Amino acid sequence: MRYTVMTPAPPLGGQVECFWRLEGRGAGLPPETIVPDGCMEIVLHCGDRFDRLGERGQAERQPAAFVVGQMTRPLVVRPAARIETWGIRFRPGGAAAFLDGGLQELTGHVVALETVWGAEGRRWVERIGEARDPKERRRRIEAMLLERLRHRAVDPIAHAAARSLVAARGRLRVAALASEAGIGMRQLERRFLRGVGLPPRLLGRILRFQHLFRLAPDAATPATWADRALDAGYYDQAHLLRDFREFAGSTPPRFLAEQGEFSRALTSRDRLDHLFTV
Repeated sequence: MRYTVMTPAPPLGGQVECFWRLEGRGAGLPPETIVPDGCMEIVLHCGDRFDRLGERGQAERQPAAFVVGQMTRPLVVRPAARIETWGIRFRPGGAAAFLDGGLQELTGHVVALETVWGAEGRRWVERIGEARDPKERRRRIEAMLLERLRHRAVDPIAHAAARSLVAARGRLRVAALASEAGIGMRQLERRFLRGVGLPPRLLGRILRFQHLFRLAPDAATPATWADRALDAGYYDQAHLLRDFREFAGSTPPRFLAEQGEFSRALTSRDRLDHLFTV
């Protein structure tokens, strides 16, 4: 598989981290475990659709186009035979500029784009599918996002608080975010949940977890992970292992050993440099 990242046009950069394209042959490849990163996405399968695997290994075919709400648990997918998959990865809180309603309603769910956008979603998918080549697909994706952006507004307090958490690598208390915003903690938490999809404390944990990969992308020994965990803000190894069990369903060495090409790209230093650039 080949994973390609594209930078969006400047008007989209505050809300969209990147566009990505995955292409190749997936027949016979093992399942991939995708871990939470605080970002929502829109995914379009222009080739064959992937399967999502449940906890007991049961397979469910993904929609042709769908919204990935905020993840709080690992997502296991099985690559398709003929892969041409596109993704729009929103920055934490950025999806609110393109999706209607509170983002918390999508948290933990994969929802067909047509369910979220209705007839507009169907037309959008058709236009992307009719594109002659990858360059044209990207132009159409960008143009449609720009059109939707012009008609949407985000909660400036929730958006600013999410940016502050990203800049701090998740190491900001809710009280500090509320003080920075000039509102009470409960009001901030309500607005944050609606505009980002997660409580600020949980987003902070996920960002700290991702920052750990940035500090130790190839660490294989428990000692190395323990050292980097302290740098990322974990109290001790038990604290680290708790988050790994929750967000990756595994231990650090085992997760790294079993990572596939796509999963590895999503936790690479280069990708995480993009995530933590605000």
